Amino acid sequence: MQGTAAWERYLGGGGIPGIGPGLAARLVRRFGETLDAALEAPDRLTEVAGIGPATARAVAAWWRQERGRAGVMLELLRLGLPLWVARRAYAHWREAAPARVRQDPYGLTALAGIGFATADAAARAGGWRRTIPAAGGRR
Repeated sequence: MQGTAAWERYLGGGGIPGIGPGLAARLVRRFGETLDAALEAPDRLTEVAGIGPATARAVAAWWRQERGRAGVMLELLRLGLPLWVARRAYAHWREAAPARVRQDPYGLTALAGIGFATADAAARAGGWRRTIPAAGGRR
């Protein structure tokens, strides 16, 4: 997943008051890969239609608290994880989460609510290939 798509999913995922998927898309369209710099300057955020000074201040306050976690979350999203899975992986493994998922995406099944199908989808999205032959043969 490209960086801007990951940003859009992250920002539009409901974690920021007043920012939904549509506004997240406009932010990403306006600032692209430089979005992290724009988040540091609330006055720049008001360049996006739908963001007034109060929302810009709220987003900047969120960013001051979130920026340490953001890099890890964006990396997990770029690996193809759904946002809810990325949040659980981060909560469990913190900064080690991307490395753990890259090393063994099926390890996600150790987390509450994540089954094999979700882990398998994450593995395929991350480029893992099946190495075990499909079941069959003898009955």
